[in-house]
Amino acid sequence: MTRIKVINGRDGLSPAQQEAYDAVAGSRGAVVGPFTVLLHRPEIAAAAEALGGYLRYGLSFDPRVREAVILTVATLLECEFERSAHEQLGANAGLSATDLETIRTDGGKELTGELGLATQIARALVLEHRIPDALFARAKARWSEPELVDLASLIGYYQFLAAVLNAFEVTP
Repeated sequence: MTRIKVINGRDGLSPAQQEAYDAVAGSRGAVVGPFTVLLHRPEIAAAAEALGGYLRYGLSFDPRVREAVILTVATLLECEFERSAHEQLGANAGLSATDLETIRTDGGKELTGELGLATQIARALVLEHRIPDALFARAKARWSEPELVDLASLIGYYQFLAAVLNAFEVTP
C-alpha cells in the first residue's frame, strides 16, 4: 500500500490535474506508477511526462541500451516498480535472459560492449555520483556529446522516478 493516496482516475481532479492526467494517459496508454503520485502536483507530472516521453521514445540509442540503463538504475536503487515494469520492455527490446539476469544480480557489472559501457556509466553516477575520467573518455569515444547528454539525463530521470516510487512505496 502506498503512503499517500494514488490518483487512478480523472474524477475529482482539478483542471490542471486533468490536463496532466490526459497527457500521461495519451502518451503511455494509462496512468500508473510514479504518475499516480506525481499528479498531486500536476506541474511536476506534466514536466515528468514530457521529459520521460523524450527519454523513452526520442533517444537515438539502441533500445537495448536504454532498457539496460533503466534496469541498472532500478536495480541499484532497489526500485521494484521500475525493475518490474522494464524487465519485459527490456526483453522486448532484445535484451537476452542472460543480460537481464546479469543486471538483476549485479547491476550489469559483467555486461560487455555498448551495454557494458552504458551500464558502467549508470553504475558510476548512481553509486559514485561522478563518472571517472577514463570511463568518460571511453564513452566520449563511443557517443556524441548530445548522446552523452541523453545518457546522463536518462540515468537522472530514472533516479528521480525511483526516488518518488520508493518514497511513497509504490509497488508493482
